[in-house]
Amino acid sequence: MDIEQSNISQYLAVLRKQGIVSFRKDGLRVMYKVNYPQILEVIGMVDNMLLSRTTFDGLDKPASDHRWHRKMSACQKRVQS
Repeated sequence: MDIEQSNISQYLAVLRKQGIVSFRKDGLRVMYKVNYPQILEVIGMVDNMLLSRTTFDGLDKPASDHRWHRKMSACQKRVQS
């Protein structure tokens, strides 16, 4: 992803503080879990909506080719596993 590690850490801290995600440490790794399955459902709905569009932000390519869509799909798969 094209986001600085410090920015991601700040976003995750906000999500933890609000109870949206929980975490556990595994050695040097920190594993996060979404606490509300409904959030993943919303992400899935948005993903499906974007896939059904023929263009994204006026670009002449399918939504599935858009960089944001690929990142969200990869993130959703990691969160679900």
